[in-house]
Amino acid sequence: MISVIIPVYNSEQYLTKCLESIVRQTYKDFECIIVDDGSTDLSLSICLDFENRDSRFRVFQKENGGVSSARNYGIQHSRSEFIYMADSDDELYDDALGYLASKMTSQIDLVFAGFTMTNIDGKQVYTTVQGHDFLVNAKEAMDIVACPSKYYKTLGMPWLNLFRKSVIEKGCLKFDERYSIAEDRLFLVSYISNCSNCIRFTTKPIYKYYLRPSGIMNTRYQVFQERTLKILDLYIEILKVVNSYAKSKKMVFQTKLTIYTKYQELCLYVNQFGHSEMCQGLYNKMASCMTPHDLWMLKCRDRLKQLIKYLHSNS
Repeated sequence: MISVIIPVYNSEQYLTKCLESIVRQTYKDFECIIVDDGSTDLSLSICLDFENRDSRFRVFQKENGGVSSARNYGIQHSRSEFIYMADSDDELYDDALGYLASKMTSQIDLVFAGFTMTNIDGKQVYTTVQGHDFLVNAKEAMDIVACPSKYYKTLGMPWLNLFRKSVIEKGCLKFDERYSIAEDRLFLVSYISNCSNCIRFTTKPIYKYYLRPSGIMNTRYQVFQERTLKILDLYIEILKVVNSYAKSKKMVFQTKLTIYTKYQELCLYVNQFGHSEMCQGLYNKMASCMTPHDLWMLKCRDRLKQLIKYLHSNS
C-alpha cells in the first residue's frame, strides 16, 4: 500500500485536476492524505468532496505552517509502508503509482522516476530521457544527485520518488520547516544517507510538472531578503549532511559549488534591488563553510570559465 501525501494551500484553480489524476490511478491500493494548510479559498471544500466520494481519501486541516510542515503532518498520519508526495497544482500519469510499486522490492529503499514539464501555454517543454533503469548503492546515488544531468534535468523534488516509511522513521527524518525553498533536496540527501539497501533510478515519466507564473523577483523586498539568506542556510545544512555521510567526494564538491554559485546569483539579485550592502553578508555566510583552498579552487574555476568564454567569442 502507498500513502500519497498532498499538501494543499489556496490551490483551488488546479486542485481538482490533481486529485482526479489520483483517482484515475491504475494501481488501486493507496490512501491519499490531503493536508489543508490553512487555505482561505475553496480548496478545503474541493478536498472534502473527494473524501466524501472515495474512502481512500483522508482530509486533515491544520493552521498554515508551510509545505514542509504539511508534508511532515502527512507522513505522521500515513498508514502505509511506502510514501509518495505530490504537489496540489500538478498531475500524475495514470500508471504512476503502479510503475513505482513495480520497481520497489524488499532489497530497495528508494525509487526514482522521470517527469515531464509543461509551460503555461500547455506546451511540453521537457521530458526525461527514457530507457534508463539501474540499481546503485547510497554513495553512488549521492553522486547522481550531485550531477544528474546525464539522466534528469534536476533531482530533489519528492514527487520523483517512492520512499520507504521505515527509513524515514529509522532516521527520524523530517522536512526542515525553517525553509520553503530547496527543503526537499535536504530531505532527499538525508534520506539517502540513511539507506542500507539499493536505490533504483528509472527515467520513465510518471509526473506532469506545470510551470506556474511565480518567482522570487515577484516578492516584496523584505520577503526576498529573508529568502535570500535562507537559501544559503539551506545549502549549508545540506553540506553538513553530506560531510557527515563522508562517502561521496563528488557530492561534497558539488554542494560547495552550489553554495558558491548561489552566492553569486544572490548577489546579482540583491544588486537589482539596489541593496548591494547585502553582498558582504552573503559572502561571509558562504565563506563560513569553505576552506581557503575551497575558495581558491572555486575562484580559479570561475576565471577558467571566463577565459574559455572569451576564447570562444574570439575564435
